[in-house]
Amino acid sequence: MVDTKKDSIHSPSSGEGLIVDNRHQSEDMESTQRMARQEQLIQEQRRRIAQLEQENRVLRDSYNTISNAFFWKITKPLRLLLDALKWLMRPRPWGRLLRKGFSSLRTNGWRATWRKVAAKL
Repeated sequence: MVDTKKDSIHSPSSGEGLIVDNRHQSEDMESTQRMARQEQLIQEQRRRIAQLEQENRVLRDSYNTISNAFFWKITKPLRLLLDALKWLMRPRPWGRLLRKGFSSLRTNGWRATWRKVAAKL
């Protein structure tokens, strides 16, 4: 004996079966479209990664060119000295005094600056 309920749900003459099939087709199309959008986003991200890798290579080559340049190498002691002075002059209580001392040297000279320092001690 054949179950008539089962046959009636899946039979093409049944209106409910067509609605269920249409719903599944609609869900399949939506998931296919979502997958296509995701694949497109993945491709865009891959292109962006390739672009950034190329930019990174260019910048790394520029850095290597500059850091291996003769002038860059011979000015290293001067750059280190300036970095040390910047470190000494950063905001601290005694950094302010150093800045005042250098300012006084520039405007008044060694002798007048030394007199001011001796007077403070």
